[in-house]
Amino acid sequence: MQHATEMLLKAILVQKGAMVFDPTKQTSIGFEKCVNLAIQHAKLTVEEAGLLRAVDAFRDAEQHWLITVPEDVLYLHARGVITTFHDLLKRTLDDALSDHLPGRILPVSTKPPISFDLLVDREFNQVRELLQPGRRQRDEAAVMARFAENVAINAVWRVSAPRRLAAFPSPWTGIRRGELRKCF
Repeated sequence: MQHATEMLLKAILVQKGAMVFDPTKQTSIGFEKCVNLAIQHAKLTVEEAGLLRAVDAFRDAEQHWLITVPEDVLYLHARGVITTFHDLLKRTLDDALSDHLPGRILPVSTKPPISFDLLVDREFNQVRELLQPGRRQRDEAAVMARFAENVAINAVWRVSAPRRLAAFPSPWTGIRRGELRKCF
């Protein structure tokens, strides 16, 4: 998903006359730069950018932190990416994804999706359980917390969240108190 959206954004940027190749590094621009340019040149909304950043964070977490994205989280984000993909095609290139794929092609999940709020709460509650005294699963909690943080921050970022996050001496403090959820 991440690579497909990156390639779509780069194609749109090329059509809009933006540079997608960095001559100083002799490589194409990275995903984050691509998203930022798409906001400027390709009518990518802040909400869509947040979704794409979350998917990029999942990809990084899967590759570097060896986590598994829960099925319902993957479903919600896959569905959002397909909608964003379609909307970008229509908005920028006057093309429709449905003209290229059968209408029945949708993300399919073996578990029914839950609401986003419940999903974020579930992830933070699992981290809190791992941090209970005597559990000795701080490393696993750190990986899960990083994942939950990526889900929450990239998808529903609020301008005041950085200040609120700074109020906790460590993410563990906010999670143990059950207060980290107040940031989002």
